[in-house]
Amino acid sequence: AVAIDAAGELAVSTGWDKSVRVWDLAAREARHVLKGHTAKVAAVVLDAAGKWAASAGDDKTVRVWDLASGTCLHTLAGAKAKLTQLRVSPSGGVLTCQDSLSNTLHWDTA
Repeated sequence: AVAIDAAGELAVSTGWDKSVRVWDLAAREARHVLKGHTAKVAAVVLDAAGKWAASAGDDKTVRVWDLASGTCLHTLAGAKAKLTQLRVSPSGGVLTCQDSLSNTLHWDTA
């Protein structure tokens, strides 16, 4: 999965290697390789301001990352199955994910 910020300056990608990469599109290089997931990462979103990203995957967690520092701000657990979809509300206040069993979970990001 790939998400690109509104300014077109950075992208965030996920992979089978359990990592999330933050890319500087102008420099065409990775700014950060974010580690913490314990299985494939299937989904990623960026907040509208481009300050944080959230990733979700087969380890049944959502991780919220600070894009400037590359640190994990929060690990959100509670899913019963692999997470396959992830969305952030336009205000950035709510993260919503769906698992492989079609269950939906919501987290307040404030």
